[in-house]
Amino acid sequence: MKKLAGVLFALSLALAGCQLGASGGAVPPDSAEISTRSGVTYEIYVASFHDSDGDQVGDLNGIKEKLPYLQKLGVEYLWLMPIHPSHSYHKYDVDDYMKIDPAYGTMDDFRALIRAAKAKGIKIIMDMVINHSSSNHPWFKKALAEAKAGKLDGYASYYNFGEKPIRKSTKIGSNLYYESAFTENMPDLNLDNPKVREELTKIAKFYLNMGVAGFRLDAALHYFGTNNQANIEFLKWYTQMCRSIKPDAYLVAEVWAGKSTVAPYYASGLDSLFNFDLSDGGGEIVKAVNKGDATNLVKYLSQYEPEIRKLNPQALDAIYLSNHDQGRSAGFFPNLEKNKLAEAIYLWLPGRPYIYYGEEVGLKGSGRDENKRTFMPWDKSTKVKNPENTDYDPKKQVTTTVAQAQADKDSLYNYISQLVAVRNEFPFLQYADFKAWKNDNPAVMAYRAVADPKAQLSTDSTGSPDSQKTAADNLNAKTSEAVIFHNLGKEPQEVALPKGYQLVKAMNKDDTVKDGKLHLEPLSSAFTVPDSTGK
Repeated sequence: MKKLAGVLFALSLALAGCQLGASGGAVPPDSAEISTRSGVTYEIYVASFHDSDGDQVGDLNGIKEKLPYLQKLGVEYLWLMPIHPSHSYHKYDVDDYMKIDPAYGTMDDFRALIRAAKAKGIKIIMDMVINHSSSNHPWFKKALAEAKAGKLDGYASYYNFGEKPIRKSTKIGSNLYYESAFTENMPDLNLDNPKVREELTKIAKFYLNMGVAGFRLDAALHYFGTNNQANIEFLKWYTQMCRSIKPDAYLVAEVWAGKSTVAPYYASGLDSLFNFDLSDGGGEIVKAVNKGDATNLVKYLSQYEPEIRKLNPQALDAIYLSNHDQGRSAGFFPNLEKNKLAEAIYLWLPGRPYIYYGEEVGLKGSGRDENKRTFMPWDKSTKVKNPENTDYDPKKQVTTTVAQAQADKDSLYNYISQLVAVRNEFPFLQYADFKAWKNDNPAVMAYRAVADPKAQLSTDSTGSPDSQKTAADNLNAKTSEAVIFHNLGKEPQEVALPKGYQLVKAMNKDDTVKDGKLHLEPLSSAFTVPDSTGK
């Protein structure tokens, strides 16, 4: 079994270390002060995040400068969108897998970022784009010359050339085609070719040995033209290959489809797959929050979570509200209160939650992709260029800066910080099973999160593989479960507090416990755990 990082401490110690707040719930310590993390991942489009050298383009050293901010927020992983040289602004067409785009820095800068992040208990995940390369990659330039000369057994075999169209293809000359699922500038790699697999092994080994924690695998649905079984077999090979290099390598794949397609991919051994059904403006979380009815969301989670655990007992559902390809989540809701509730729902679910940079300050963006990747507003002096062709209406954009949000106790930033801090206080949560809690009120979402004894838990926050204990080994019954409540309705709700449980965190100061009843204000959330006294 793979070994993950993070030290777990007993619930009694955790609760003893908490200071009771006015609501009667416990106020967890600052995330920067605790040693555990619970898998929260923060996605960064590097060019728009933070500029360190004054050229108005975000870079790797800019991320390094903001590590204290990310540590305080409580994240465990940083997912960096592609950082390799590319002719596009988004860099999802790689010119050279073994180099860093000069606009972002150097390979030494990347090594320094990995080291600095590790010192703060943060790990780096790279976006690995292997469905296709750039048409400017040396492999493809050589392949194209060979294919035109009728030689198909050299570099041309790295790609899918033919005299007839291969699925979506680009035509060159009178009777030659190459597969290009996205654009002619993104020729699909022939992932069945042993030579290509040798190249992919070389690339993975280079970065894993450097200290990268793992990879986000782009466009995995398209590896073999949506032949799901072929895709799964390749991912099984890729996962085993990475684990032969780094046993605790973390792998998450993008299979942009519904649950019936996505779930079987867990048989590949992947740690995570993005849950598109829960995300975006039409996803189950947003629909539940805006409708004020948790029925369908609870039903979905009750079915999906057991399904993926059957295929992979260590599956970690990759849950999120929005990413770089979707409208930003702040635009999904009619008010801040509903936005906060949606954050609470997904950040307290079992699995591994993903925050998109700027989400914590309510950054907005919709329409063309460039609008979803605009600059991070650190303060009023921030000067970073937006991607070219950005046309999002500035009047619709949030005016709050990070500095202002940090100073406002009622801000979305501080709300998310509290949610992450609670999650980090109970790190079993990422490996927990979702079990619906008996509840007849559609406005109340209630569930029990209980640690799966088959799942691996962590050892330390820097990745030292010095333990193979399972959840059952690390946690006793009172430290491995929680019952979580969300009131999606417009009116206050009262629910029975589970016997032997106590309120650890109430997200509204007026949420209280009296006579065994939990009072929940509208659009509020509460985290309860077994009483450490055993009562």
